[in-house]
Parts: sequence; C-alpha cells; structure tokens
Amino acid sequence: MSINDRVRFAGRSFDLVRVVGPTLFEPRLLDIQVVPGLSACPRGHYAVYDLEPRLMLQRLHVRLTDDSAVTPIAGVSPTRRQRRTQRLVANRWVFGEWPAWDHVYRDLAWPLRFTGSLWLAADRIAGPLVGAEPLMSYCTVWDVLVEDGVLKAAIDQSPEVAGARARHRAAPEHPDPVLDQLH
Repeated sequence: MSINDRVRFAGRSFDLVRVVGPTLFEPRLLDIQVVPGLSACPRGHYAVYDLEPRLMLQRLHVRLTDDSAVTPIAGVSPTRRQRRTQRLVANRWVFGEWPAWDHVYRDLAWPLRFTGSLWLAADRIAGPLVGAEPLMSYCTVWDVLVEDGVLKAAIDQSPEVAGARARHRAAPEHPDPVLDQLH
C-alpha cells in the first residue's frame, strides 16, 4: 500500500485515488530529485492539495538524500522532518530525534493549471482490499472535474461504487473489471 496524495474538498480531506488527464504534479519538473521510498511511498513524494475554489498545491513531502540540493518552490524552502528512532552511533544504538529523509514544503498555495478528472475517496472500508480496484475500498467516492485549475463539477459516485462492490462480491471470479463503465 502506498501513501496517497490528499485533497481538501467540500470541507473534508480525501485520498486522491485516480487522476484522469495529465500528471497532477511531478517534483522532477522543478529539478527536485526525489529518492524512491520503500513500500509506504515508492514514488518518493506525496502532496496535499486544496480544491476550493481552485486547485492549489498546499504541502509537499519529498524524500531526499542528505547531500541533495534543496530547491525552493514558489519562494518556499522545505523544512526537514525529525523522526524519533534509533541510530547506530560509535558502535552503540542511541535513541533520539534524528533528521528524516522527508523534507516538507508547507503553505505553498501554488495554483495548478490541471485539466481533467480527480477521483477522491474517503471513509475507507476496514479489511482487505476489494479486488484490484482501489475505489472499491471506500464508501465515499467523488469524480471531480477540473478545468484549467478551476472546479467545474463534482459527481458523487458513491452509489455506483457501492453497486460495483456488491456485484464483485456476488461474483468474485468475474474476470472483467467491474468499474470500467464509471469512466
């Protein structure tokens, strides 16, 4: 499981589970060379966006090496997170606050000119994932249409996803993806 980007929409925080259109944001386009993480964050970065009234990058977490050049975004330099953990110092394990590889850009308020569809999900269902489709692991699902960074429409897809989940559970050996008709 990977760390999802987050989007604040309609007064709530949602996981960004699908982007239909161009890439929403990619640090390498700003010459930020991230280090891929392990299972929790294989991309090496995750972002937090606001979507009211326009799509804005608010916070960015990036994984950098100790010797990486730190590039400001919109005049904002990142801070380095501290992690409470153990490290081997002079051949003995020492517990304390140590710099993490995570650098955090806060309060960016950087407008994005994205055009496409963002699938936002909340209220994760406990237990194993339902099939290979991440949308089916959530009770609340929105398809949000954005044009040039401006919110144009929001379609509540929760009933359709619930129906697809019920059909999948009724016929678990069905080989065809059950959500292809949604988008």
